[in-house]
Amino acid sequence: MDKANKANKVNNANKPITTQFLEQGEQGKQGEQGKQGEQGKQGYHRAALMKQGEQRKQGYHRAVL
Repeated sequence: MDKANKANKVNNANKPITTQFLEQGEQGKQGEQGKQGEQGKQGYHRAALMKQGEQRKQGYHRAVL
């Protein structure tokens, strides 16, 4: 039983991590599409950190709109 429980804990621990990566990938796409709310802010910060110029302007216009 202990081995089975440990295996379940490992599997359960791996599932959120995998889901997290998938969600981050989706949030990146959503950030480009101009998602609103917290994900929109994250997209703006990513754009500011990763690329300056055009994407930052787009993020600014999104914030205004």
